Amino acid sequence: MLMLKKVLFVLLGFSFFSTGMAQDALQAAELKLEKKLTSLRVSKDVDEIKRLNKSFKEELEATFKIDGFFDYPFTRLTTMGSIKSPDQAFRLFNWNIENEDESYTYYCYIAHFYNNKLIVTELTDNSFMLPPRPEETLEFDNWYGALYYQIIPLKRKNKQLYTLLAWDGNTSFSDVKIIDVLYFAGSKPKLGYPIFKNAEGVHKRLFFEFKNNSAMTMRFEAPRNMIIFDHLSPEAPSLVGVYSYYVADMSYDAYEWSSVYWIHLSDVVAVNPSDNRKRTVIRNRKGKIVKVIDNKWVDPSEGDAPIDNGQHVAVTPETQNSNAEKPKKVSKKDKKNPYYPNGRKNKRNRPGSAIKIQK
Repeated sequence: MLMLKKVLFVLLGFSFFSTGMAQDALQAAELKLEKKLTSLRVSKDVDEIKRLNKSFKEELEATFKIDGFFDYPFTRLTTMGSIKSPDQAFRLFNWNIENEDESYTYYCYIAHFYNNKLIVTELTDNSFMLPPRPEETLEFDNWYGALYYQIIPLKRKNKQLYTLLAWDGNTSFSDVKIIDVLYFAGSKPKLGYPIFKNAEGVHKRLFFEFKNNSAMTMRFEAPRNMIIFDHLSPEAPSLVGVYSYYVADMSYDAYEWSSVYWIHLSDVVAVNPSDNRKRTVIRNRKGKIVKVIDNKWVDPSEGDAPIDNGQHVAVTPETQNSNAEKPKKVSKKDKKNPYYPNGRKNKRNRPGSAIKIQK
């Protein structure tokens, strides 16, 4: 018995020692990544940016080979997104670089578990070769490029899906918010699934284009099971369809999950939960803070709401018919909502081929 206790003590000591070594290695790797990422962000030379980004990618890929990287916080890498799905099934490492024409090239690695192994797959930004609003299901090596900021796990007929909310600095004139779906076919991630239902039909993903340097709020409200977002309208009647002149009009729409589809709802009054952060910080394309606003939704039925002379009809989430499977007939105003932007992205530098790392 004494010998058994000694063996257990030695094994536990070795485990703690190995874990400590991995943490030390991750901390050292994070410092290297921080230094490279800082150099990348302050550089103004296009060729140097490409070189520094390549070096950063190589260092990040080396970090993926260190035990424990999936749960390591990487708090020093403040200009790279690293978000986990709420069910801990996968993690995204996501960032962008600005091109000479003020468009962006995006980078994203997905770390996920498959057959008890942790696999890392790179999404390849191929927007140069894609249409401006791709409608098909996309493979990991044929990606439109974006920055993801929220992940919503869903179950649909025993299939595990993840709705993603994203931002794309589309052109020097407009930005785009995207709602998409990620799922895994074996070890391979795929993007796009037909679960978004509105008056125009069923779609695999949605695009919302709006004026550059204006704000469009879009977020998932778990208590209401809704993705709530600003309704966009043109700044003038003559600009209908020119989405680089679309702005938030102080009314709100939503997509509500019905267990089969995200169903479009018009004219939703959204109220922040009491535990939400009180302010939203808006940054420009360089990351500089340009505006700080209170997180207060405006009731579009109020007389001073700047749409339809105050006659916009508001429906609260509680009174909205959440069981309606068929979308309502679209109004003239709703037709202006840019689910799909026209106008093509600026051409980007084509990235290299995708890689796949398996531990």
